[in-house]
Amino acid sequence: MTNKISVIIPSYNSAKYLPEALQSILSQTQKVHEIILIDDGSTDNTEQLIALYPEVSYFKQINLGIATALNEGIKRATGNLLTFLDADDIWLPDKITIQLNTLRDNPAMDMIFGWIEQFISPELPEHEKLTIDFHSGAMIGRHKSTWMIRREAFQRVGFFKGSFALEEFLDWYMKAKEAGLSEIVIEQTLAKRRIHDTNASRINKNLRKQFPRLLKAALDRRRQND
Repeated sequence: MTNKISVIIPSYNSAKYLPEALQSILSQTQKVHEIILIDDGSTDNTEQLIALYPEVSYFKQINLGIATALNEGIKRATGNLLTFLDADDIWLPDKITIQLNTLRDNPAMDMIFGWIEQFISPELPEHEKLTIDFHSGAMIGRHKSTWMIRREAFQRVGFFKGSFALEEFLDWYMKAKEAGLSEIVIEQTLAKRRIHDTNASRINKNLRKQFPRLLKAALDRRRQND
């Protein structure tokens, strides 16, 4: 079967970063089957911007959160391989090629990650850049922007759970490991994560409070299965 790759982009008020994100998809050495952008109620010029990209299937919803946007994109996707890119992140040019080659060599594998590299967005004032504490080199990236998963493997776990706000992926990943999904982390940088003044993980002061809830949910599931 010929692989068809769907790219799902959840976006909220990210118009100033979308051109770079979209160009990083369109410039891949291996072309994708479709690009689906779910606009989670943006109030900037996202809709006007996307009109310049006929390659992108654009859908707008009221502001329901990233988990709902991701789920909507997955429902609309027609590919047998699902990939994701945050609207402010960037893929490296060989991201898809590397992952397809890895799947070819590991046909039983369910999902693939790679390494990710963070960078400070150039438009930030110099004084603010100096205050940001972040890892500047490549690191293991179990992150949506480095992820490729077989559709049938994703369906074994189910959709993202919106009640965990920013940690929708971590909650899903914990369920995937409980379900026995197999994975490979490629030791190559596949994506770059932008650090800027509106990163959800930077501006949400309550983010750390999500982790105990996630762990409790995982323990509750384990007790139910024992």
